[in-house]
Amino acid sequence: AFLRCVWFHKFSLLILVILSVLVYIMYSTTITPTYKAETVFEKPSQKSTKRNENPFVQSSMVLSNILTGSTVKSDSFFSEIRSDSFLKTVILNNSKLDSQTMRQFCPLPSKETAQFSLRSLLISLGISENKSPSESQKISLLLGCVNNMLGVDLDDYGPKKKSSAYRLSIESGDPDFSANLVNQIVEKYFIRLEKKRDQDFQNVKKYLSKVITEAQREYAE
Repeated sequence: AFLRCVWFHKFSLLILVILSVLVYIMYSTTITPTYKAETVFEKPSQKSTKRNENPFVQSSMVLSNILTGSTVKSDSFFSEIRSDSFLKTVILNNSKLDSQTMRQFCPLPSKETAQFSLRSLLISLGISENKSPSESQKISLLLGCVNNMLGVDLDDYGPKKKSSAYRLSIESGDPDFSANLVNQIVEKYFIRLEKKRDQDFQNVKKYLSKVITEAQREYAE
């Protein structure tokens, strides 16, 4: 009975199969595939100490936070990783990134818009599309494009789904570009973190040197 039903509707089934194949071909050729590269890493904590690390380095971090009045916030990493100042270090003048692939996913116009003009005002208000940006506007557009590709979340790995690690992801049409960009973000972040620690250490050294010098002068007097 089943074979008889199939044979009876053979033309309808044939038309359905042909239409399905055509729809699949159209979908596969018109839709651009998107690839997502992810990396998970744990942000170094200033509170943790290593056995071989100088205790003065850890103390200097605490003292530097007290001097600058800065406090550690749980969500500071998210704003820092998405900040323009940080992303500039990642995508500008980075020989490890393919600039041509970057412009392929983030196309930018070639003409410039005058800084003080009606069009620039309309662009800043979001009324007009920025079709001819200046060099600084091109950088802003490029940073915004990378920010749209970037995903930043806390890692929820484990049975209790609680972790101190972060999950970074990049979505683009090129898997190699996505993986390379997310790796560069992590690499530049640790380089920036190390530079900040060295700078804080030098600032604390200068401060302590000044305090000791003043104390010695007062003692001598």
